[in-house]
Amino acid sequence: MTGPGCLTALWLKRLLLLPCTLLLSALAGCVTGPGGGNLGPEPPPPAIRKCCANVERYPDWLVAVLDPVAPVIGRVVAAVEWRNGHLYGRDGAVRLLRRHLRPLDIVLVTSGGRLTNATLPGLFKHVAIHLGSDADMRRLGVWSDAVAHGQAPDILAGRTFIEADQDGVHLSSAETVLNADYLVVLRPALAARAERRRAMRFLLGAVGQPFDFRFDADTADCFFCSELVRRALPSLPVEARHIYGRHVFVPDQFADLAAARPSRLRPVLYLMGHRDEWGTRSPARLRGDLARYWAAQP
Repeated sequence: MTGPGCLTALWLKRLLLLPCTLLLSALAGCVTGPGGGNLGPEPPPPAIRKCCANVERYPDWLVAVLDPVAPVIGRVVAAVEWRNGHLYGRDGAVRLLRRHLRPLDIVLVTSGGRLTNATLPGLFKHVAIHLGSDADMRRLGVWSDAVAHGQAPDILAGRTFIEADQDGVHLSSAETVLNADYLVVLRPALAARAERRRAMRFLLGAVGQPFDFRFDADTADCFFCSELVRRALPSLPVEARHIYGRHVFVPDQFADLAAARPSRLRPVLYLMGHRDEWGTRSPARLRGDLARYWAAQP
């Protein structure tokens, strides 16, 4: 499910790390305890957190050389998957996710079973957004719109998430989104009905657009995952980062915003899966997990 989300230099360089990544995946331990329960005590966060900083690792000339073949590299990296996510196929996790979801909720995911997990910056590697059901869209007044007509069969079939990945902008089911190890649901504060309606119409109209393998938020004819969400919800104070000469949104920026107080985003569900176990973490855990990840980066 999850799409690629980094820059071409990083992709090609870390293709060489695939054997190491596979080994680390095989050595990863699991958490004991009853399935679907809380996953034990939560460690305190480290003292220093610099989310989404120092992402650039390679010289500009290398990025420029690889830029023309970005789509080829991106598709190769996205195709490498050696296991499903630890939340995949967990019926209880699907029910729990559906119970918590509201229209326009943002969903961040990551999976250690994909090469993108080793190549992309951030604790979370991909972001999708929940559209809601046909009933939700009727209440919002967009179900009868022309942009909804073409997507109606998929939405009625349960594909109520929208995401941008190597296959372009498309709809996905909850089961597909849960092909991940970690998942967090973030709820934006969208009090104005007109704002929610505008966001829904933009997302429905974006289905079928190509994926932006160059990760350039200044181009309007293609999208990468976090750009799609940011364009749908422009009121969120998530500023583009200048990375390798282009403007980029990193999925962890949404998690970082939700971890702050006060915030226009609120974490409402945090799921973690391991090999033989899955369960919930408190939304407050999100801040600590982000801190630990970014504190460990060079």
